[in-house]
Amino acid sequence: MRDLGGGRERYSLPSAVFGGAGGGSHGVFGWQPYDAYRAAALAAGAEPASERRAEPLEAIERFGRCATRELEELCGRPRPVVEAELWSLARDWRLRPIGVLTGVLWELA
Repeated sequence: MRDLGGGRERYSLPSAVFGGAGGGSHGVFGWQPYDAYRAAALAAGAEPASERRAEPLEAIERFGRCATRELEELCGRPRPVVEAELWSLARDWRLRPIGVLTGVLWELA
């Protein structure tokens, strides 16, 4: 967040502000790792659904179509490992790759 003077502020993108039940807020501004967003949400009072990171297929079943980069964060694994798992699932007709711009979106087959 940047102060522009005169009581005005500008948020860098992407940004998220998590509001707690007690009225406090916890923000994450600019490009930050997943853990920063998770920590802010927990500080605001969120309850984790699970401590275990999702498998790629579970993440797509829960959230719908996902980009490879999103799945890296959700699964907590490096890109080459995630891509190998995704292509293996595609080979078994469980996922369908959709080429977009310079990347791939993944959805259930």
